[in-house]
Amino acid sequence: RQTDPLAWAWWDISGFALLLCGRFNEALPFFRRAEALGPAPIARANHALALAHHGLHDEAIAKACEAIDPTNTLGWPGGFVALAEGVAGWALAEAGDRARAEEVVGRLEAGPEERRWNAAQPLLRLGRVDEAVALLQEPNQIALFYPLFLCAANPGLRRDGRIREAFRKVNAGDALDALTAVLDTRASHTPSTKMG
Repeated sequence: RQTDPLAWAWWDISGFALLLCGRFNEALPFFRRAEALGPAPIARANHALALAHHGLHDEAIAKACEAIDPTNTLGWPGGFVALAEGVAGWALAEAGDRARAEEVVGRLEAGPEERRWNAAQPLLRLGRVDEAVALLQEPNQIALFYPLFLCAANPGLRRDGRIREAFRKVNAGDALDALTAVLDTRASHTPSTKMG
């Protein structure tokens, strides 16, 4: 029986949607299924991020290391691998493994210019906001999805003027403003909204 080679993507995206909602435990089976269908580096990295946000730090570190292991990224497009490395670096930082997160940042920053923006996710989580903002302002920056999620998880970041200006420079200020408005509304209607 033939299977869809991209079936993993639906499970990964569904898991990420749950992750965005702060439903970390519910996201985990989706990432497990995504990996079973096609072990894409990004599915492993997203899985690591869910584990880290769920407080399963040792498992998160192990999964993030799987995501960036060159034997697991062989054959995947370079930009796709760089995205996975950025998310894995963020998961490592979230799980408390600053040294490995810094290694990921170093590799991404030393890589092709059009992929360096992926270092912004771990840089933000490591507290190196100015460096992350500089990367997010580069003209080759293409995906604000993960940085938006990181801002959702950290109210201080989404209100940081440097972050707001970086999003505006890449025509994504409205996305950050909408996210902030939604989260502020949610915070005023629920007793606990803290993510991560």
